[in-house]
Amino acid sequence: KQSAEAVKKAMNTIYNTARQVTDTIDSLAVKPSAVEVEFGIILKAETGALIAKGGAEAAFKVTLTWEKK
Repeated sequence: KQSAEAVKKAMNTIYNTARQVTDTIDSLAVKPSAVEVEFGIILKAETGALIAKGGAEAAFKVTLTWEKK
């Protein structure tokens, strides 16, 4: 149960991070043709999902990429 909850929190963290990135890009006067964001996620039963410092500690490495269509 704790594992499922930690994964759910990780997905929520990824969603919120992606939302912040897209909001920031949308607010730019000149938008890039492509954007790539890479970060690490640490899963901890007691605290849920946290963005890792430097990515070296991460249990999961997440890369989100947007390309202009």
